Amino acid sequence: MKISALILTKNEEINISECVKSVSFCDEIIVIDSESEDQTRSLAEKEGARVIVNPWPGFALQRHFGIQRCSFPWVLMVDADERVTGSLRREMQRIFSGEGPSCFGYEIPRRTFAFGREMEDIR
Repeated sequence: MKISALILTKNEEINISECVKSVSFCDEIIVIDSESEDQTRSLAEKEGARVIVNPWPGFALQRHFGIQRCSFPWVLMVDADERVTGSLRREMQRIFSGEGPSCFGYEIPRRTFAFGREMEDIR
């Protein structure tokens, strides 16, 4: 079963390379860029992402715009400042091998860091 990764960006040159690398196991990586004024687009393309520029219409509409451009039914939505860990990558590869999962979606627990420290009990 194939997976698309979807990343929404605006001036994320500081984050985009590592983000795209962390989802490189996906079968396609789509970056929807909201007219960045830095090197976001070129850095994403350098890492193998397909970049589509779309003016910011609001979060929900931008995400919907991106999902419509993904080729595969399973879409991993990642923020540019997020990273997929090795253990999550392995778990996703296990789940999506063969016929794929028998459900409609997954929720991935997240760990939040601020100022170099993990925040506990953020809800």
